[in-house]
Amino acid sequence: GLVNAYLAHVRGDARLPDLIHSHYGDAGYVAYQLSSLLDLPFIHSGHSLGRVKRASLLRAGGKDAQLERMFRFSRRIPVEEDVLANASIVITSTKQELVQQYGLYEQFEPKRAHVIPPGTDLSRFSPPDRRSPLPAIAEQVDRFLKEPRKPMLLCIGRPAPRKNLLGLVQAFGEHPSLRQKANLVLIAGNREDIASLDDTSRSTWEELLRAVDRYDLYGHIAIPKSHRAEDIPELYRLAVLRRGLCVNPSHSETFGLTLIEAAATGLPLVATASGGPVDIL
Repeated sequence: GLVNAYLAHVRGDARLPDLIHSHYGDAGYVAYQLSSLLDLPFIHSGHSLGRVKRASLLRAGGKDAQLERMFRFSRRIPVEEDVLANASIVITSTKQELVQQYGLYEQFEPKRAHVIPPGTDLSRFSPPDRRSPLPAIAEQVDRFLKEPRKPMLLCIGRPAPRKNLLGLVQAFGEHPSLRQKANLVLIAGNREDIASLDDTSRSTWEELLRAVDRYDLYGHIAIPKSHRAEDIPELYRLAVLRRGLCVNPSHSETFGLTLIEAAATGLPLVATASGGPVDIL
């Protein structure tokens, strides 16, 4: 559908683009077809790779048949092989991604790969002025907490199995002395009604809320329903002021943008030894 729609679009244009840059496997599939039909080079950035994602979800306890229904790995992985075989250049975020993740693919050619790490905006992500009042987002966080001034463990990530938010809540819930010392603040997208979310996000949130109840984390964990883009730097700064940490518990992470955002604000980092965080730390 996208291929035909784009072909119809370019018929009315004065000139074709010089190249195509695709992001993620599905876009790579479209770019590969357009590249062949229009005789254009294409660059590919995978961001998330099927072989890596499948392996990490299986290690986390996922079942093969269920994962296949959700993610169609039997279709996705061969398409990714085709994309890697035909892309003029592959852009990766870290050396670890290039060697250990793309290296799982038979058609990947390291000589056609370039490492270009993402950056962050230092005018937005900067350390707090300790003389300033607490940022406004503190009110949204503190209403969940019995003792809001305790050190703040901050996790920012999408409600997706790969991000392992459930594992973080379970680890926090199973560590009584950690609950005494710190609060957990979980920022996992915006939600009006969990029932209206897509299947993956909804099931992730349902598991998270069941874990909060199972471990009786009320008063120890903050899970705001919404935030604005401008609140994210303020959340890092709030965690600095509360003597906290940024936690990235992902099973696999191609890069880990939250880590360099946290570092830019002066917030210490904790991450799993997987993917981009290895290079970042």
